[in-house]
Amino acid sequence: MYEQIIKDTFKNLDVENFTVINNSLNLIFVCGGLVDVKEAIPTSMRGQLYAYTATEHEDFHNCLRMAESFKDYIETGQYDDLLHFEHDIAKISSQVLLFLESPGSLVELGIFSSFENLYDKICVIAPEDHVESEDSFIFLGPLKRISTHVNEAVLTYPYDAENGKFDKAVWGQICEDIFTRVDSKVKVEKFRKNDDGHLCMLILEIINISFPVQISEIESVLSSFQIKIPQKRLSQLIYLLLTLELIQKKKRSSNTYFFPPKKLANDNYIKFGSYSDKKQFDKTRNKINLKQELALNLRDKEQRRLSVLAKYGEENDQ
Repeated sequence: MYEQIIKDTFKNLDVENFTVINNSLNLIFVCGGLVDVKEAIPTSMRGQLYAYTATEHEDFHNCLRMAESFKDYIETGQYDDLLHFEHDIAKISSQVLLFLESPGSLVELGIFSSFENLYDKICVIAPEDHVESEDSFIFLGPLKRISTHVNEAVLTYPYDAENGKFDKAVWGQICEDIFTRVDSKVKVEKFRKNDDGHLCMLILEIINISFPVQISEIESVLSSFQIKIPQKRLSQLIYLLLTLELIQKKKRSSNTYFFPPKKLANDNYIKFGSYSDKKQFDKTRNKINLKQELALNLRDKEQRRLSVLAKYGEENDQ
């Protein structure tokens, strides 16, 4: 069956040789005030950022993931609380952009400042008059905690309080500063099994190579790497990747298959290194081999999967 063929593809690889390719994803998770995309003139800082980048900075806009996009996290039953969910989003994001503009944003700042493993990703955007006094409550509290560990974690800009906005030129500077931070991050690093962000990258790579693939097959490959993950936790991470639009899914009968969006189909998230016999893992060749196995040797047994693959090709050729 296809599951065994997938397992054989990844057989005899050692996780100690895996490398995470961080610059394949440039997601920017944006927290703070409310955003109403229907507003003719956005009133929140985040709303202004969303509107500005939509017309002036498309590359930046495409990286943004707004907190409002994840309102159904409880309804799906995948996550029990917002804290856990936002922590997972932050782990796979390049930057966590937090605007200090509301009581809720102060709460979020307090939450994120409690995670030292996220300090290098947190970037606080604030009007300069909010934090220019170093004896302010905000500065003495969570901002100081973060700033102690990371230089330039807090970025301040002149703010037109009367009109409730940053000037257009200031927004351009904000985008430039954030992209500079993204570009300065470590491009590659050794894979860590206990890092959920790295685990998400590995799941993305397995899907990218093996699609259309089921969650049980992903779990089987992870198990072959000696990575034990509870089914609920794996379901959470799959849901996270779906919500971030890094993967897609289709159902055929009782089966659910996962695959990458066409625009991400050639992205690389993990470099596997070599097999135990020193032969290099050839991603392109392995992807071709898996599709050939489906089309030539498993045609009768994998009709549902093949129909999903055919539909995937049709939709992405349009």
